[in-house]
Amino acid sequence: MDTEEDDDLNIKTLTEIEVVDHVSAVHKPIPRPINMAVRRRWQRVMRKAIQCTDPWEDFHLEVFKEEKAKRFRYNAIDQSWVVDMVFVKMADVPFANGAMRECFRMKKISNMSRTKNWKHAGNFVSKRYMASVERDVYFNDVRLQMDAKLWAEEYNRHHPPKPVLTTYCFEN
Repeated sequence: MDTEEDDDLNIKTLTEIEVVDHVSAVHKPIPRPINMAVRRRWQRVMRKAIQCTDPWEDFHLEVFKEEKAKRFRYNAIDQSWVVDMVFVKMADVPFANGAMRECFRMKKISNMSRTKNWKHAGNFVSKRYMASVERDVYFNDVRLQMDAKLWAEEYNRHHPPKPVLTTYCFEN
């Protein structure tokens, strides 16, 4: 990405982001009594989670070429971009499409991950426009989605039956 384009997008690297520690030495956590029913429920959930297999296991994404990609994350509150590098493996054939975009199965591993075990990597859906579009169209889509995410978070505060979830944009 050109530095001129970077300046236009207000992009920050992860090292430029100030980390705020919300835990103060003054405010120590109050120990709570352990609710045994809740503990048993969590243990049951963890056992089920450990037994779960990857729903995309049959698609063998681990055999695809590993690519290094830039991940762009947009902060709608301060209207800035954060960029970091990740590793992805993506299917070369779309599994679905809509009116404008096609969808590809993708696995992602952070560059900070200690191991590159693709069988345990996160599953994502990567979308690409079927027609050729300018690069800015993708960024505008993400801006719109992150603005919508703010509204979704407000909606989710009211505990709807189906909460709304959004994700991030990658470039390779």
